[in-house]
Amino acid sequence: MNLRYHHWALILLALAVAVLPLSYGNAQTATQGSQTPETVSYRFQSGDTLLALASKYFRQQSDYQVVQKLNGISDPRRIRVGTTLRIPYNILKFSNESADVVAFRGIVRIAGIGPDPRAPKLNEAITEGVGLATGPDSSLSLATSDGSIITMPSNSVMRIVKLRRILITDSIDIEYALDEGGVRTKVQPARKLEDRYRVRTPAAVSAVRGTDFRNRFDPASNQSFAELLEGGLQVASGNAGGADLKPGFGAAISDQGLKTEALLPAPVIQAGQGKQREEQVKFMLDPVADAISYRLVVARDSGFIDIVAEAENAAPELSLNALDNGNYFAKLTAFSKTGLEGLPVQQAFRRRLNTVSAEANQEDDGFAFRWTTSGNDRKLFRFQLFSIDPALNDSFSPTERPPLVDEGELTQTRMSVSALPAGKYFWRVGTYLYADGEVDPVWTDFQSFAIAPD
Repeated sequence: MNLRYHHWALILLALAVAVLPLSYGNAQTATQGSQTPETVSYRFQSGDTLLALASKYFRQQSDYQVVQKLNGISDPRRIRVGTTLRIPYNILKFSNESADVVAFRGIVRIAGIGPDPRAPKLNEAITEGVGLATGPDSSLSLATSDGSIITMPSNSVMRIVKLRRILITDSIDIEYALDEGGVRTKVQPARKLEDRYRVRTPAAVSAVRGTDFRNRFDPASNQSFAELLEGGLQVASGNAGGADLKPGFGAAISDQGLKTEALLPAPVIQAGQGKQREEQVKFMLDPVADAISYRLVVARDSGFIDIVAEAENAAPELSLNALDNGNYFAKLTAFSKTGLEGLPVQQAFRRRLNTVSAEANQEDDGFAFRWTTSGNDRKLFRFQLFSIDPALNDSFSPTERPPLVDEGELTQTRMSVSALPAGKYFWRVGTYLYADGEVDPVWTDFQSFAIAPD
């Protein structure tokens, strides 16, 4: 079996159990700021009573006793206005939120809606308790109501553990469980102090508000990685302790403990900017010191929500074999020996697949010129033939003299010329790609042939 698709089969197997309850034994609840409260704070207002709060906001009326004991209240009917109560999250009522599918490509499956894993639909609302998986060359992006975006690259498995709005504080409570692969998360700044946003792996928990960060988990090595690009991030692990990361730093968590280090710098792009016309889309990078591999992600948008392609390579040369014509954004990173992905460099580029190759063959009545081109977009061709002094060398410029034959706006890929006198000739073929309101010409190199006197 192809190892790549065997891995995808394992991902589907993981997805089949992805909707089971979260049970990570080694991961502790992460902190936000200095500590993420497992309680919310509520300031007592005029007209409030603990029993009334319990009736409106607690899951059970009797839970007022939990709050009474936790806050050392002797008489639940006599609480001063302005008193701040600590109320455990697990007794509070909530409303269900959803995350919309804003982009996906390739093989993506959802479990927990219907009997079997199925493909998503654009703009579909995904709810708490759902499992998600991406296959090879695939990705999925979800947007929550607060504007936060989470993107899963290829070969990833994730569960939506919590997607809620706490009624008493009107705050967001979101928790994802990453079982395999990676996610990139762009979290909007917190509207409320009690807003919570967490990404769990079996080895660690990352908790943030107002942050751009990445998480990955490798089940084979039981390693978890967190990399902070913007904002603030706290990573916690039951066995390895915790760390408050600053922008540009990452944490690697394994059985040997938690290690933090500065992320590798963004690579410098040598080639790949502007138009990409060749069969392969290629980017050449300056080598990054201490890097062991490099990664390329291509998206239609600068926020990298609508990802269309990915590639990795040990050398600072990355390529894609197929990409439709259009305007794109590339993101390139380097990986350290620890396994942390470095800071990204982004580059806009235009894909204009437009190559042409040609050959000439002598026939009884003259010469036949044939050419081939790549891509399926609308193209027209131009053929030029020049006659020059045989005493000249093989270098030639079309500005030296007007062409003997100049045929433009051709739709066919063949041209015949007959009755040529003895002499030396240079010729070339141009292909004109019409895309996005512009014309993009590409010419073959000049080729030559000679006709000897009779």
